[in-house]
Amino acid sequence: MPITISTWWWHPQNKVERLPIPQDYRVFPFVCCSAKTIFFVDTILGIASALLLLIGLIIESSSGYTKDQHQWGYLCILVVSLVMSVLVIATKKPIYAQMLIPLTMTGIAYQCAALLVRAVHSTNARDSLSVTLAEERLNAQVEFLGSLLGLLFYVPIGNWVLYLMFNYYAYVRDVQLYKEFKENKEGQLATVNVVEVEETDEDQQNRTEENGPTNE
Repeated sequence: MPITISTWWWHPQNKVERLPIPQDYRVFPFVCCSAKTIFFVDTILGIASALLLLIGLIIESSSGYTKDQHQWGYLCILVVSLVMSVLVIATKKPIYAQMLIPLTMTGIAYQCAALLVRAVHSTNARDSLSVTLAEERLNAQVEFLGSLLGLLFYVPIGNWVLYLMFNYYAYVRDVQLYKEFKENKEGQLATVNVVEVEETDEDQQNRTEENGPTNE
């Protein structure tokens, strides 16, 4: 028995009576392209970054480096998000976009928290080292600055990705709402036509009964 996937996670109350076009949904600063196009490119780049992250984590694990092991958790969130991205592109079902948004928010929060914890840890390590361990103190300071810069870079990028997803979700949502509006309108017209046919048949029968049988 085939599994049927719902179209909506939650159904919005918007009413769309005109067919949406991708050009109406743009993302700053790439206003020359639609959110549909940018979301597709972003998904391809996301798949590439997930593969690179996987390769990097495998190499680090084999070499005994353990500081980035928290990235396995982020990789899992990223992979699930990419699966949702591919599904929404392939099916145009809003439910996948509705699931993708909280997943992406979780991934951004996870990565920001990991960078913040790493910055705090490197600060504590730097302060606890002896003055004579200049190289270790320098490494801890570099790690702190790197984590801080990564956090400052990742927060606006993460917000822009969410902005992109909301715009693409709005496009997919409005397309589906327009389909439903069109189907409801066609259903109402079909109902009216059926009622008119039934009334016409009933009128003809009533006229026949009023006129009585025809004598030859």
